[in-house]
Amino acid sequence: MRRPQDFLMPLLIALIAFSALATFAEDAPSAERQPVPKSLEQGKAEREIRAKYKSEFATRDPGEQLSLAHKLREEAVSTNDFPTKFVLLREARDLAVKGGEFEYALATVDTIAKSFTIDAEEMKASALSIGVDISVLPASQLVEAYLKVADDALEVWNVDLAHKSAYLARKVAKRDAGALAKVSECERKIAAERKELAPVVAAAKRLKLDPDDAEANLIVGRHLCVNTKQWDTGVPYLAKSPDGPTKDAATKDAAGPTEPDAMAAVADVWWDLKDAKANIPPAAAHVRATYWYAKALPGLMGEKKAIAEKRVGEGQAAR
Repeated sequence: MRRPQDFLMPLLIALIAFSALATFAEDAPSAERQPVPKSLEQGKAEREIRAKYKSEFATRDPGEQLSLAHKLREEAVSTNDFPTKFVLLREARDLAVKGGEFEYALATVDTIAKSFTIDAEEMKASALSIGVDISVLPASQLVEAYLKVADDALEVWNVDLAHKSAYLARKVAKRDAGALAKVSECERKIAAERKELAPVVAAAKRLKLDPDDAEANLIVGRHLCVNTKQWDTGVPYLAKSPDGPTKDAATKDAAGPTEPDAMAAVADVWWDLKDAKANIPPAAAHVRATYWYAKALPGLMGEKKAIAEKRVGEGQAAR
């Protein structure tokens, strides 16, 4: 099992680039992932795919293009021929971009990354970039599509992707005053999130020098748990934070209880957490509590089961 500090170098890279912290916590590429097929292999697969779907590729209707994108992505899942799989997914990505369905295009990039050793963030940025030239959407709709990507990226603290998408939205908006006002508002959100990340950047640098720095562990752990919802990765940091209720809860959590009563006990601690210094909002702590209650439920009985069921319901309703 990797130690929390083992993630720090990727963390620093992601933070300094102001990327989503989701990127730093990933393990090394799986041995099952394949290298990107060579150009000749891709070319052969592309010719076969385009011959098979000749009429579908000829359409310029956004709806039909998206339908073909779905069809190609589904076919990619069922094939074991890697050049064909890669090209099917690549074409599905590009068709989604043409139709202005950036969310589907970015999700397709994630699918590519599961099978091939690509830089997913770089490919996502590239997919967004080509949308300016190949998307068939009217400019006003294209701006909205880019801003939607930016907003979604900010939700998971992927400031790099948000910035890229907002930049492209401004490029498409040109002199449209209404569209430019929306872009400016998005850019203000990006700047605010970038500013909020600054202490996390500093804390990550401190942890690189001293993995036991309690305050730095709190800053990084809180960001992971509260902002990016990566509790499994963030809890070990909180377990090394300054003494207090949050450290106690995280220490019990990191121990990985396996018995239902023990899991419910950890859930209780998170549910009732009050720690002004750590500043873990109740709603965030309840998310983690709900996780443990749900795991414990099958083995609980009586009042403990009733409490767990009630709180799982409340936690799910609050999301």
